[in-house]
Amino acid sequence: MNPAADVYREAFARLRSTLPGSQLPWLLRLREAALASFVEAGFPTLRHEDWKYTSVAAIENADFQFEPDEVAIQPELIEAWNLPDTHRLVFVNGRYQPAASQIGPQPAGVMLASLANVLTQAPDAVQAMLGRSPEIS
Repeated sequence: MNPAADVYREAFARLRSTLPGSQLPWLLRLREAALASFVEAGFPTLRHEDWKYTSVAAIENADFQFEPDEVAIQPELIEAWNLPDTHRLVFVNGRYQPAASQIGPQPAGVMLASLANVLTQAPDAVQAMLGRSPEIS
């Protein structure tokens, strides 16, 4: 049995309705299947061939907390990195910050947005890609 299973099951149950795309039945099924797979398998260990040189103990023992999407950002820190004729995507702690980002015109068929926004605005654009297993050679 996976010792972390209860912690992650409880967190998912608590946050399920607040997750981006929570209203999409196909995405809920994918998330539930992923959680079930994790509950069964747990974190990889050094005994797993693909992970024999990588310990994930620090991740396994971390107490992750859900944080709000937007955080306070000092504009002067971002402005120093502006480059002419470019898009600027700002991430803080791995989370996209649209208020601090600058996205200019995009070619037809290109959508430059966070996955959360795409799940709200155009979920059909990613449905076929989410949940696919990578082809490993």
